[in-house]
Amino acid sequence: MEDHSGHNVSWQIVVVCFATDANGLGKTLLALKERSLKQHVVVLASDTPVLRAQFEALGVTADFCLPDVLPSHGYWSTLFPLLPCSSDQDLLVVRAGVDLPDRWDARLMAVASAGDTLAAVSPLSSRNRLFSIFSDPSHCSTLSVEEIDQWLNHYSHNGIFDLPCINQSVARLSGGWWHTLTTEASDSAIYQALYATDCAVLGMDSLFVDDSDLAVHDYPDVYPQAVYDRLAQYHPLATIRHALTELSGRAEAPAKIIKCLPIQLHVAHSWGGGLGRWVEDYIAGDKHHHNRVLRPIGDWSAFGQTIALYETAEMSVPLKTWTLARPIVSIAQSHEEYRTILRELIEEYHVESLVISSLIGHSLDLLKTGLPTLYLFHDYFPFCPALYATYTTPCSHCDDQKMRECRGNNPLHEFFLHDNDEHWEAIRRRFLEWVVQPNIQMVAPSQSAVDRLAQLSDQFSGGAIAVIEHGLKSDMIEGLAPHKDSPSSSGQKLKIVMLGSVSVQKGEHLLAEIIAPLTKFADLILLGTGEGGKRFKGQSGVTVVEHYAWHELGELLREHQADMGLLLSTVPETFSYTLSELWAAKLPVMATRIGAFESRIHHGKNGWLVELTPDSILSQLRILNDDREVIAHVKTQLMSVEDTTVEDMADAYFAKAPELPEFSIKRYRLPRKVGATVQQEQPRALYINHQVSYRQVLVEFLEYSRAKLTGTPRIPRWLRGIIGRSVSLALRLIRR
Repeated sequence: MEDHSGHNVSWQIVVVCFATDANGLGKTLLALKERSLKQHVVVLASDTPVLRAQFEALGVTADFCLPDVLPSHGYWSTLFPLLPCSSDQDLLVVRAGVDLPDRWDARLMAVASAGDTLAAVSPLSSRNRLFSIFSDPSHCSTLSVEEIDQWLNHYSHNGIFDLPCINQSVARLSGGWWHTLTTEASDSAIYQALYATDCAVLGMDSLFVDDSDLAVHDYPDVYPQAVYDRLAQYHPLATIRHALTELSGRAEAPAKIIKCLPIQLHVAHSWGGGLGRWVEDYIAGDKHHHNRVLRPIGDWSAFGQTIALYETAEMSVPLKTWTLARPIVSIAQSHEEYRTILRELIEEYHVESLVISSLIGHSLDLLKTGLPTLYLFHDYFPFCPALYATYTTPCSHCDDQKMRECRGNNPLHEFFLHDNDEHWEAIRRRFLEWVVQPNIQMVAPSQSAVDRLAQLSDQFSGGAIAVIEHGLKSDMIEGLAPHKDSPSSSGQKLKIVMLGSVSVQKGEHLLAEIIAPLTKFADLILLGTGEGGKRFKGQSGVTVVEHYAWHELGELLREHQADMGLLLSTVPETFSYTLSELWAAKLPVMATRIGAFESRIHHGKNGWLVELTPDSILSQLRILNDDREVIAHVKTQLMSVEDTTVEDMADAYFAKAPELPEFSIKRYRLPRKVGATVQQEQPRALYINHQVSYRQVLVEFLEYSRAKLTGTPRIPRWLRGIIGRSVSLALRLIRR
């Protein structure tokens, strides 16, 4: 095997089974099968009828070369003449009866090397007095090997330390040294020979193997007792031993068992919306990686003022933040400080791959890490600084001259007002040059986005961009399940639902023009409009719900007995979550013929497409109102369609992503670390989720302030009353 750094890594697993170990053989072989990265195993066993019958029943081939019982001169001196030693691979020797945690072999091989002097590395266990994670090696734990190993990773610093022996339960033997030691008469002689040749015999503090079924193994007879007394007093495991003994004694299991998976870094912006939701959904569905999220924090003057790393998609408390001395106004072509930050977090957090969902507030240096990278076109930035690739109408080409005109005249070019034309021309050139590297796979969520990109630049043509549609969470799909099998009868008003914000891009002007004639034959339900829905409140035949939680959507649709959906976007969306949600609710949808709607909706089969004019929209709605059977037919078609889940989506991305090596040293150095310490440049009392609205932040801050101030006895009661009433009044005004 070869890791990211080009190191050749090879090992052979050897199981040692004396006659006295027969009862534990099955457990060890099962653990090897289920939890090893490498599956081929060599078995050395005692030649007894019981063991021969046991191996035959298990279908395992063994070399019956061991004595029945372990000789008094020692374990390793017995094994060395029999081991399949080789100078080009290490041996991982496992005693039968030992239980093993996930990916134990790769983790043992990932220990920082001591160079050419490395002779052996041993994990921690229960019964060996030098390597025990418990204060007393005879301690009996009720926790599983996975649970103890998880706790150990929580407390571990991924350290190695010198110890004067090798753990008989499990050990890694470096291939080059053992040929010279096969004639040593005892284990003590072996340890003395290793010491004399200055070989490194190490322990590691980040891997636990459960040898509790074996006998307690005492100190080797090599050094004076004073050495062992000193080692017991200042043992490198002292802190870990205390913690693990306490946890084990209480039978306290960790909250979560973390699998040994590669770390993937998501790069996104902090605006929330569809992209924020996609990152959350992807992480929820991904079973192939552990994910971290990198986001810029800023404002309209500079979108990348602070760079924050989060453990999940939720922007609550960051793992670490970096404040840039030179903020990134929109996007940087190159940024030395950002590049340093990127190198640091890739190394510190063992990042093996990237998923880039947005470059807003970031640097194009992200495209030059050399790591396997997925680049997602949630919008058309940075090729198009206006995001939507729309200037009056959707653009089919764009050169430098058109981009200059767009910057000065396009009302959709509203976010990045400070950088000049030369900046955007240079960004486009570099982006097109670097995004097509072999280590980067480009992905778009719909065929329409791929077609538009191919029109805009030849770099995106010829199958360079894969199509992977977004998925929905399974509990959301379940919550959207319809209770209504057929549309309203022709004698009733048609019930039409529109999902999402009401804005210029989502067709606010079109809606304003059609709403009066539409409500003569239909009731309109506007769900999740945000502030933009206020202008339609109180109009006859219109219901406005400004905000709802995602888990409330299914119940709202059922409550209002919607017959169909209506989507009026006037800019080309690359996907449309609202279309997926309406389809998951088995509601036929009519949408404007633009963007992803055009490639996802097939007119008359799973919905209807109309031109972006009030007359076209009203005409098609009147046809559907007059013939409800047309709606019923499409609804029947939708009932048979299986919705794409976030798990389906994540699996599709995994299949398209540039392949990772099977073994990576960084992946297995400390794979189960949890509860990472928050690292801030300066301690902060307040953390803000930058994806929520300022209004919500202000409301929550005022609520906290009211509770804090009115409940503080040091403030006079009369003053507390005044403060409480003032804050309550402010909250009422804000919530209107």
